[in-house]
Amino acid sequence: MRQHAELSAPTPEGRERRRKLKETVAYTTHEFGGIGIEMNQRYESKAVYVADEKDARRPPPEDPVLQYQLSTYPGSRLPHAWINTRKPGKPISTIDLAGKGAFAVLTGIGGEKWKVAAEKTASKYGVKMNVYSIGWMQDYEDVYGDWADRREIEEDGVIVCRPDRTVCWRSMEMREDAEEAMEKSIGSVLHKC
Repeated sequence: MRQHAELSAPTPEGRERRRKLKETVAYTTHEFGGIGIEMNQRYESKAVYVADEKDARRPPPEDPVLQYQLSTYPGSRLPHAWINTRKPGKPISTIDLAGKGAFAVLTGIGGEKWKVAAEKTASKYGVKMNVYSIGWMQDYEDVYGDWADRREIEEDGVIVCRPDRTVCWRSMEMREDAEEAMEKSIGSVLHKC
């Protein structure tokens, strides 16, 4: 009780006790505040398609235990961003669009061809693909601009997530060969080609 009372004492001993407590709490940051260790999983396997990537994956953050590295690079966890419907309602996370036993296809303004490509790819491989467009006057609106900051692709690009919410392929922008590109990438992820 004396040591506890010393924490609020305006004495040199109290000051020293507060300093030691602060150091001790800071020491536990890696143990209790390690969001990076929880969120920075990165898959490198045939279940992600990186053949279309022009740049290498960014190196991990300086402290990968504490720092979370947002990325849509294939093999990364889909980043969270708050979005909303055109008629404002309860905000929804981009993470909640993915999963549920289906692939998630996220595009934006100008990404209509990706929707057609997803429908054809889903039909060819017999998988479920939920397709969403995020942006001004789309299925969902990026109210706070968070998705634009985190998606790492152009508005007309596409991000495809596996049912486990891992990005398995992306195209930085619209492509003339959208259907073939999606079919090839998803076929590779499913080990069908």
